[in-house]
Amino acid sequence: MSVIIQKPKYNLIPAGQEHIIHSVYDVNVIGHNPPVHKIKYIARVYIAKKSAGIVANSNLAAVLKVTPNDVGHGIFDIAPIVSNYVSPEYEGGNVYSDGIGLVTFSEYKTIPYSEKAPHSIHLIDKFSANRNSVIYCKIKFSVEYSVTITSDVVEIQQNVPSNDLIIFNGVLYDTDIYRANTANGSWGYNLSQENLFPTGVSGNTASSFLTNAPTTQYIRNTDFATIAFFTELNIYEISNGGTPDTVAGWGVQKAVRAVKISYYDADGTPSSSTITINLDTSVGGHYGYIEDAFVKIQYFGVGTQNQRNSGAAPPAGWAYYEVYLIDDNANRITEVYTFHKQTDSCKGYETVRLTWLNKWGTWDYYNFTQKNTRNLSTTRKAYKQLSGTWNKSYFQLSGHVGGMKNYNSTIKESITLNTDYITEEEALWLEQLFISNDVYMLTDSPLIEDITGTIRRYVQPVRITSEEMIRKTKANDKLIQYTFDVETNRTKKSHKL
Repeated sequence: MSVIIQKPKYNLIPAGQEHIIHSVYDVNVIGHNPPVHKIKYIARVYIAKKSAGIVANSNLAAVLKVTPNDVGHGIFDIAPIVSNYVSPEYEGGNVYSDGIGLVTFSEYKTIPYSEKAPHSIHLIDKFSANRNSVIYCKIKFSVEYSVTITSDVVEIQQNVPSNDLIIFNGVLYDTDIYRANTANGSWGYNLSQENLFPTGVSGNTASSFLTNAPTTQYIRNTDFATIAFFTELNIYEISNGGTPDTVAGWGVQKAVRAVKISYYDADGTPSSSTITINLDTSVGGHYGYIEDAFVKIQYFGVGTQNQRNSGAAPPAGWAYYEVYLIDDNANRITEVYTFHKQTDSCKGYETVRLTWLNKWGTWDYYNFTQKNTRNLSTTRKAYKQLSGTWNKSYFQLSGHVGGMKNYNSTIKESITLNTDYITEEEALWLEQLFISNDVYMLTDSPLIEDITGTIRRYVQPVRITSEEMIRKTKANDKLIQYTFDVETNRTKKSHKL
């Protein structure tokens, strides 16, 4: 009988983890007398959005076979497989279906997502569950061999199951430290040390959203933004085998029930515009534990323009607002994130807002409010024109023909952006922007506007072209300020001749 000797220490795993290892061993096959031949361990990898019924032929993603190593073990690494089944969230959309008839959608300006009227994830009014960034994975192990060197191989379908793994579109850095279980050899990355799970245990309100951004943010009155969070997780899904890691202080995660937003005046006086937005299917979210990967990570439109489009406009004269998550008992279960009103530069500098895919596979945002420089570079194709009219009765010279002429020009725009003076915490956070491969420039929305259905209005892809970023500290540099070079990915074209 095959036995799983080694498995991941935790069941919740970033897809960007370098290795996701299982080791299996079959003493009956390896120690068979007389010896058997052509031994291979088999791993059938199943991937689905729901854990119920995951072991079905329709969910079979890969069949892996390995030869036993020198000690008779078969070692499988599924990281290269599962990483292909998760991706960032670019759009809202069909966020939940109960399989019976209830289908819910995220909304933009209260209009549900549709194929005819799609909207970016950054523009959601209230909530959106994930569509692509979380999956369930389960593996079943077997073994095959032949009795003689010349006989056919026979598979012993033992179907030894792994745990249900939850894979999400996060990434780990080489500097991230794994935790090991010295008793059974399992290891993995302890996500609880990042305080990513709203537990609410023993008054713990230190958990964060799925971001490494500082809890103090800055936003204009017309900016889009989202925050993402884990929810609908239980201890058995997080910690392998259901055994809490007591060193790290695991607890049962509280299901997120709502987002609370409280506005304040400049002197800290609370505004009457304190709102609680329930995580309901009617507004693109889902509340209640179910075996569905769609609800494990959910997004909320926290930007001022997101709120305005949903019908909950910020009050006049607001100076800042606070955002946090609450459970079904109205208890706060996360840190408080504070968004201060930001204005465009009084010197007339254009504000450029970037969003990028962060370490946890969700979106962060930052406004560059200082001097920026836009540069245009052109690639031209030219030809030599005939100097006269050869296809008429008379040859005539003309002033608009002859000599070299451009017939096609492609213009690329690059922008040099400068931050304001920032804290060390902000500087460390912005390193994720520097290394991100998925960066966009967001356009804010005018206060009075009705352009529903407009395409490419708010989101423009860019790429970071700066080749180095020297880490700055107050001790070394006193004042911390960074410059980023970006290049727009949409070219401007001239008329073709």
